Amino acid sequence: MKKFKFYLTWMGLMMALVVMAKPAGEGTKESPFLLATADDMSWFRTYVYDTDAKACAKLTADIDLSSVGTWMGIGTETRPYQGVFDGDSHRIKGVNMNFANVNQDNVGLFGCARYAVVKNLSVSGTAVVGLVSGGSIASGVSLLMGRGEGVTVSHVSVSGNIAGSGRYVGGVVGLLTHSPVIATSDEKNRSSIADCVSYASVTGLDFVGGIAGDAYYAMPTLERCANRGQVH
Repeated sequence: MKKFKFYLTWMGLMMALVVMAKPAGEGTKESPFLLATADDMSWFRTYVYDTDAKACAKLTADIDLSSVGTWMGIGTETRPYQGVFDGDSHRIKGVNMNFANVNQDNVGLFGCARYAVVKNLSVSGTAVVGLVSGGSIASGVSLLMGRGEGVTVSHVSVSGNIAGSGRYVGGVVGLLTHSPVIATSDEKNRSSIADCVSYASVTGLDFVGGIAGDAYYAMPTLERCANRGQVH
């Protein structure tokens, strides 16, 4: 009986290790992590936060995140994502970011990013942020990226429902901002959004847009983008 219990414990541990195993690749631009499952995405998010905010990744298959539960974005305000993420023309669906009872800032597949590159990706899901009585107004809500500084986003499409009870709510990016210690004329600090389209329904309190909620003096470039969804 003890041997059987030990076997079950060992099997459970091995299964956990397999589920959270490191994907193929080294996380560099030349050899990005190759992501193919929801577990790979969760692993990558943790790796960015705990180990390397500049880690690079590439999708090798469409991914469904509906099994993950509430998705917490890749990158935070104190540790923004700074790598290259290539969707390789794949789709991430089932992105559930339901914070209806929480004042959650920087909501998106990527929570906060700085000098990051995100390209060739389709994202679908829900991003809902509520206003809690007595709380502050949440800001930075979208399906792709809650907040970006000096980011490059290209060939991205989003679809689904985005509803923020606060400000800076957009289809692709909630808020584009800049570092207060860097002049806004610095090219590296300027964000670029190109060849993107939003089919999402976007609702917010203030600073609401189909592609981006607001640029906040970031002087971004916006090229060949289109909004096909409703903005309220």
